[in-house]
Amino acid sequence: MKIILSIAKFFTNILFNIKFINLEKFPNTGRVILCANHRSFWEPIILFLNLPREVSFMSKKELFKNPIVSWFLKKIKMIPVDRSSTELSTIKQCIKVLNEEGALGIFPQGTRKSSIEDEDGKSGVSLIAYKANAPISPVYIRSSYKLFSKVELIFGDLIYPNEIQDENTKIKYDKFSKLIMQRIRDIGNES
Repeated sequence: MKIILSIAKFFTNILFNIKFINLEKFPNTGRVILCANHRSFWEPIILFLNLPREVSFMSKKELFKNPIVSWFLKKIKMIPVDRSSTELSTIKQCIKVLNEEGALGIFPQGTRKSSIEDEDGKSGVSLIAYKANAPISPVYIRSSYKLFSKVELIFGDLIYPNEIQDENTKIKYDKFSKLIMQRIRDIGNES
C-alpha cells in the first residue's frame, strides 16, 4: 500500500506545483478536523497524499459502490457518507477517529462549489466537533487545477468549539458552521 501511495504522491506532485502555506498551524498530533473549501476532486487526493500525518476523509458513498475502489478507500481509512442524509453510523465513525486522537478531513460544503458562502457549511461538521471536543483546522485551497498549475493550501489558526456558546444546540451548530466557512473565506481573502 505504501508503494502505491508513494507513486501516487510522486505523480500528483508532477502534475501540480503544490505549495503549503502556514502548514505549521496544522497539528502533527492529537484530534483535529481539517475543513477546506472544495472546488475540485483533486483536493482530497492532494491533501491525503501530502499532509505530514494520516487524515481520514469523509467521502461520498457513491465512490464505495465499486468493490475494488471500496476496498482501497477503506484501506486508507476513508469514511463513506450519504450527502443527502448523514447516518448516525457515519457520525460515530468520525467521532471514533477523533477520540483515538486522529485527524478527520471534511469538506463542509458537502459538494464542490466555486464560491464560499456562510450558509454553505453543513451543521454535521459542528456536531462532530462538539461531540468529540475537536478543534477545526481551516484550510483555503487556491488553484485552477490545470496541469502543472500551482495549488496553494493555506492553513489558518485553529477554531475551537467553545468559541460559540448557545443554549439552543441547533443554533449553536449553525453558528459554528458559519464561523468555519467565514474563516476559510477570510484565509483566502487575506492571502
